[in-house]
Amino acid sequence: MENGAFSTTKLSKGQRKRLALLTVYLQDRPIYVFDEWAADQDPLFKEVFYRQILPELKGRGKGASPKDILRQFLIEGITLCLLGGFMGIVVGRGSSLLVGRLLGWPTQPSLLAALAAVTVSVTVGLTFGYYPALKAPRLDPIEALRYE
Repeated sequence: MENGAFSTTKLSKGQRKRLALLTVYLQDRPIYVFDEWAADQDPLFKEVFYRQILPELKGRGKGASPKDILRQFLIEGITLCLLGGFMGIVVGRGSSLLVGRLLGWPTQPSLLAALAAVTVSVTVGLTFGYYPALKAPRLDPIEALRYE
């Protein structure tokens, strides 16, 4: 640091992430977002991050509650499945129009089929998002990373 600024920017991606972590850690921000933060870190620093830094932040009142984690997993699962369902409806309708024009077959959209597709998508999102959402808050981060 020189005059309140970093003296070099010639750092690896992992070093830049560690420097960013140190900066926000010292600023004591109310929210930290670590979406796959440790993915680019070496194994030794990953262990320090999960065994020392995260527990210390949690001790300072930072971090999501199990209820917040459940909500995030469910919203993510449902959103992804809804997007997939809507894309399926668009591709299916487009394909039926193309086949209709090429082969001269009459096609018409079915509201019931579209509603069924969206219902199945939401059900899949809830079903396959709920179990991981219940399991995630109970996992030890180091143990979870063994299967990464």
